[in-house]
Amino acid sequence: MELGPGQPPMELSESMPPPVGYNSTTSLSAKSPLLTYLGILMITFLVVASGTAYKVVLIWIRERRLMKELQESPSLNPSAEQTSLFVKANLKNVRIELDKIHYIESANEYIRIHLEPGEVITTFMRLKHMEATLPAQKFMRVHRSFIINLDKIKAVEKRRLLIGNNSYIPIGEQFKERFDDYLRQKTLDLNPV
Repeated sequence: MELGPGQPPMELSESMPPPVGYNSTTSLSAKSPLLTYLGILMITFLVVASGTAYKVVLIWIRERRLMKELQESPSLNPSAEQTSLFVKANLKNVRIELDKIHYIESANEYIRIHLEPGEVITTFMRLKHMEATLPAQKFMRVHRSFIINLDKIKAVEKRRLLIGNNSYIPIGEQFKERFDDYLRQKTLDLNPV
């Protein structure tokens, strides 16, 4: 290392005296157990929080991508006359005839589509996306976890519906008024007031 123009280069070696005020034998004082514990706790919290945030962002991205696909796909447009749809199940696309659907049940990130002969198809999709895909004149959401095929209702008992031969679907409080309006339109009243 040169000190400047005309000065001889300076050589560094182990035999040089240390700078003033430097003591190589003193080390940092040991941390207290409480500080060590708090440090570990903070690192653990950051790792868990970042992992959770990562998972939430991935779910959000997947959901946005699915909504975009549903909006751009002409075959899944609810305004068009559709008789079937495709869903991904068991690593393949499966065609489902809308007339064969009894009801659709939510299972967190998945939905179970219950069909006529007792067949159930499970696919990765949220119930609200399926609701947006299905024709509103044939299907109605009657509970936060259920969409029913209106043509498959056998009976209405108090706060539940009989679908098919043995499936009872509850009517949720927030969906009751809408279903009651539908029922009033379809009920034959022999004693009008």
